[in-house]
Amino acid sequence: MLKICLDPGHGGKDPGAVGPTGVKEADVVLQVAKLLGSELIQRGCVVTYTRSENITLRLADRVKTAKDFGAELFLSLHCNAAVKREAQGMETLFGSGMIRSQKFAGYIQRAMVNAFPHHKDRGLMESPSNQYPRAIYVVRRNSCPAALVELEFISNPEQEKFLNKIETKHNIAKALCEGILEYKAKEM
Repeated sequence: MLKICLDPGHGGKDPGAVGPTGVKEADVVLQVAKLLGSELIQRGCVVTYTRSENITLRLADRVKTAKDFGAELFLSLHCNAAVKREAQGMETLFGSGMIRSQKFAGYIQRAMVNAFPHHKDRGLMESPSNQYPRAIYVVRRNSCPAALVELEFISNPEQEKFLNKIETKHNIAKALCEGILEYKAKEM
């Protein structure tokens, strides 16, 4: 039985990025995390969440949740944002020099790209600790393979609509589940 910690980014006083019509990153990723958790549980995995409601958490508490749970994998979910509204695409981050996390991130990114072939593949992002210092904290500080997936750019009006659809959230959850289970089957 795979033990996985799902980390819906932001929450509480921190809504994360907010789309042009007011859709909040924290709400989107929480809904996706819950759907993903259900998919994983149906496949025999044991799941915990860093948050299951709209609360504020310190980054260290997110890592502690995974450690206390004995997580074998950690996946943080986010929506990207940019000043340029036309920015789009999906990407997955991992900590610099973390080979198992890089492999895990690769499975996550491939699963997303395969599920959404019309979306831009921004690839894997190897992030040193001085780049995205807050976001990368959760992937650098975990002792298990850890990745941070940017589902799409919520700042792009088209992608905000995409992210806000329940059908999209279900499809993202299914894609992430496939990526996680493929990693488990081939790498663990």
